[in-house]
Amino acid sequence: MQFPLLLPLVLVSTGTAFSEAVEMRPVPALEGEATGAWDLPTGGASGLALGTFFDAGENPVLNFQAGLVAGPSLCSFCLTGLAAGTLDDGIGTGPDYLVEGVYYGVVVYGIGLGGFDLELHDPTGAAVGEMYGYFVDLAGVQDELLSLFYGDYELGP
Repeated sequence: MQFPLLLPLVLVSTGTAFSEAVEMRPVPALEGEATGAWDLPTGGASGLALGTFFDAGENPVLNFQAGLVAGPSLCSFCLTGLAAGTLDDGIGTGPDYLVEGVYYGVVVYGIGLGGFDLELHDPTGAAVGEMYGYFVDLAGVQDELLSLFYGDYELGP
């Protein structure tokens, strides 16, 4: 039996099987955490989210601002709404990215708790990333604004 011809056949067939089993995922150009203030809409007025995006080294890279508009309430303690805003690095003309998405949650004893899913777009409107996370808004139980959000984001190449 001739083994020298069998070895390349085994290597080629094994390589094909492994390449189909491993899915390659594009590496994001920028990813990290975002934090800031989250002020839910009250009394028919719009709310506001203001914060900072940090890179993996915890350096601030983008400023985030978005308006929050309450959506139809599904129940007396439910929160739903839309978020739309911008991301800007503060250099040159902006904004660098547009942000849009939804938030959802509940109000319990005057405290708003929930999550959000936001899409990140370049100025032409092409989807380039996402941000998701949670918020806590204590403004219903405090005289002063006391609220926050925390999220993770990815921006594509």
